[in-house]
Amino acid sequence: MKFSIGMVGDFGPDQTVELARFAERRGLDQVWVADERFYRDVYASMTLLACRTERIRIGAMVTDPFVRHPALTATAAASVDEISGGRCVLGMGAGVSGFAAMGIERIRPARAIKEAIALINRLCEGERNVKFEGEIIRFDGGNLGFEPLRRVPIFVAGRGPRVLQAGGEMADGVVVASYASEEGIRWGIDHVAKGAARGGRTLEDIELMSWLYTSVSDDGDRARDAVRTGVAVAMWGSREILAKIGVTLPDGVLRFMDEHSYGHAPGLTGTLGRMLPDELLGQFSLAGTPAEVTERLIRIARMGIGHAAFWIFPPEGESIYAVLEPLLEEVIPAVRAAVE
Repeated sequence: MKFSIGMVGDFGPDQTVELARFAERRGLDQVWVADERFYRDVYASMTLLACRTERIRIGAMVTDPFVRHPALTATAAASVDEISGGRCVLGMGAGVSGFAAMGIERIRPARAIKEAIALINRLCEGERNVKFEGEIIRFDGGNLGFEPLRRVPIFVAGRGPRVLQAGGEMADGVVVASYASEEGIRWGIDHVAKGAARGGRTLEDIELMSWLYTSVSDDGDRARDAVRTGVAVAMWGSREILAKIGVTLPDGVLRFMDEHSYGHAPGLTGTLGRMLPDELLGQFSLAGTPAEVTERLIRIARMGIGHAAFWIFPPEGESIYAVLEPLLEEVIPAVRAAVE
């Protein structure tokens, strides 16, 4: 099983490099940098890491097909891949961050993702004079101005059925984003499988990854409290499909969501997070004591997830390394011993 960590872009350059080097030294497989407006630019951060690390893979989590033209995304990904010696991975998703501020409309995201993958693959394979006439994305007779090192692997991340199916149909890997329950992960994998069948593939052709809001502490309650805001964001953004993955919201939570517009403002998501019972936190996070987290992660791995990506939420007053240490020293070795 592979293990990786994510970072948002709120760290400065020195902190970003320090965390990536720590992950590399300790044997993690990948570091993911969020393409989140309006934090530090994802490709600038990936380039920095490409220059300051040696082995670890470097990924974007996630770029969308709307903010940048996919031809520019192909150029950026192929450039980072060249600089890193073939260690770039491109994460693609529907996107939402910054769209309202920039006046960008998200049109048929699953279709746009599939068209973006098709165009990016052709450009990164070195094809010349590429003409692409999609329903949403168009490109008329261009190519990369340098010889790409290889076709950069693409992972599609999503929670909704159409995006998960698009990933299953066309991507190298699919990230079942933010679901940590067996019902949610099974539901996500089922949609990946539907897309794979449509593309003439099977699940064995796809690397399945789970994106997990993670906190570990000897005090399990402190760890669960640390993920509350992250869970609130994921749950609120997935409200229309919660019933399909076995999630029932308390009446008070439903009223709060009805009375407020969905948003990432800390005041709203923080308030909603504090309202969530612990059993709901477990639907969207990997949080608790080392033993609790190990047990949950073993179950996730046995469902067919071959790659766990941790978005670390330290308990109040702790550093990210206070969570990484028990993950690296206790959780990951126990999971590998159980499933490999």
